[in-house]
Amino acid sequence: MQQQLVFSLLNHYLLMFVEEVDYRRCTNKMKIRIHFLFFAFLLLILSACNDNDGFKTNIVGNPVHTLENPYTAEEAAKNGDILVGTQENLERFYDFLRNVEEGKSDLIRVTYYTHEGAPIYHNLVFNERIEYTFDYTQDAYSGSNNSPDSIQSTYCSGLIQDDTEKEAYVLTGCEYEHISRNFRLVVSKN
Repeated sequence: MQQQLVFSLLNHYLLMFVEEVDYRRCTNKMKIRIHFLFFAFLLLILSACNDNDGFKTNIVGNPVHTLENPYTAEEAAKNGDILVGTQENLERFYDFLRNVEEGKSDLIRVTYYTHEGAPIYHNLVFNERIEYTFDYTQDAYSGSNNSPDSIQSTYCSGLIQDDTEKEAYVLTGCEYEHISRNFRLVVSKN
């Protein structure tokens, strides 16, 4: 949301600037200054759009969890992650389900914490079908920390309620079932 506002303002000011300056009549020195100012302003705006609150991100955009800067459940909840085993941000999951049913693009991150406190990420991106990414790069005890196998993706046709006594959701119609089996979100306990 903040990025959309910043880019909207950037677009507005650039249009105002272009209307004020006849670029064709500028000297080369003036053109260089204009380009420099534009790129300096763009870098300033992009650096202000850092939404990860001091967390580095890995190749798929998930926060990197370190001992010095742990990605805690409190941080995850604040960032809108759906936390497994809690009711935190659960309404956001139901919004995602509705958007999938209505064919509206959407994305969520479901975060599970190991006994040692490391986050395991389940990213769901819906755009006509669900792209599921299972990311356990932050789990030092998995044996494959930061290996190419610690991030796996597949495409799925849907998300359905599992027919057990608990309210749980699983992915269905996936290209790689062995990857999609990693996702099972239990949203209530009986």
